Amino acid sequence: MDNTDLLYRRAAGRSADEQATTRGWTRSKRGRLRSIGLVVAIVASSASSSQPAGAEVDVVPAPLGQTMATDARGTCPIDYTCTGVAVFCDEVPGLVATVALKFPTDPAVPTRGLVLFVTGADGVVFYSGLDPSMTESGRVMDDIRNQGFVVAQFRWDSPGWQTSPIDQPNGPATQACLPATVMSYVHDTYFVPLGITRGRRKCGFCVTGNSGGGSVLGYALARYGLDPMIARAVLSSGPTHASLTKGCYSEDGYKYATDNRRHIDLTYGFADDTSLGPCNQRDPAYADEFERDSLVSSTVAGDFAHPDTAVTMVMGELDSDRWHNMAQLYEDVLVGAGTIATTVVVPGAGHNLRDTPAGMGAIRAALLNPLAPPSGG
Repeated sequence: MDNTDLLYRRAAGRSADEQATTRGWTRSKRGRLRSIGLVVAIVASSASSSQPAGAEVDVVPAPLGQTMATDARGTCPIDYTCTGVAVFCDEVPGLVATVALKFPTDPAVPTRGLVLFVTGADGVVFYSGLDPSMTESGRVMDDIRNQGFVVAQFRWDSPGWQTSPIDQPNGPATQACLPATVMSYVHDTYFVPLGITRGRRKCGFCVTGNSGGGSVLGYALARYGLDPMIARAVLSSGPTHASLTKGCYSEDGYKYATDNRRHIDLTYGFADDTSLGPCNQRDPAYADEFERDSLVSSTVAGDFAHPDTAVTMVMGELDSDRWHNMAQLYEDVLVGAGTIATTVVVPGAGHNLRDTPAGMGAIRAALLNPLAPPSGG
């Protein structure tokens, strides 16, 4: 592809003055750089540890990144169309995502919107797998397409969205700029041209994320200001990052497992040896960072008031208590801010809901079924 054909665009139309974030750096005892503060600008209100999580404050969203169209990478899922997008965020190395789309084909069915599916962990695989006809998630995605929705998904080049450069401890909230920017890119590039009026809590443009993919959806809403775009947000088996403080410091009912700690420590610049990372080591020197980067934080004011967005957590009955408790933390702060938020429990299901008919059925219902009328609105 000739460079003149590349599309270079700002993923969000916010001015630099509106994107107020500051960061300080110091050396930890291990000789690694670690962040000592992230200040999110609050308009007409000051956030402090006394500010209850979820209380209504006017939060200036963190800046999204920039995007540049490029070639798709790797193998595209069967019957999907793939394109590449390079994403560049402040303090985060550029990374290429491959976006896969499948469009409605029945002329008798009007196009109703776009549903975006986000995988968990590092995000380096497609939600449907490469042969969607062989996976439960792929079959349900095709059913949604047959009802008039464009279905979209994306995967990252290795090492994925979580890995911060060695000695650059960005943390997951900063790294989440990458997937949040792709969500915005898909909305602007593929949903907006459909000419569909955004519905209030009705697809429209809707997003579902599984496990860590639910966390990045939560960050996109609370830290990156995407709630005006997203009519329904469905977080399955998560959000896993609701409280890094509780998870990393092994609070009863929230204690992270070893692999969970590895994913957290990748975001703090320990890709060379995550066993030495602060979450794995329960390092008290990182208490400020863990609380700052928790989706539900007592020190950084996130925006949890989403009047036009319905949020659903879909949890497997047999999933770990830590994920049920993390989801409850998130639901409580959303409800406290006046957002329509609920949790659905799938009987007999575990963590990998996208692999089961009951799990995908619950996700599909949360995306598309009518909501009960909220009290007062």
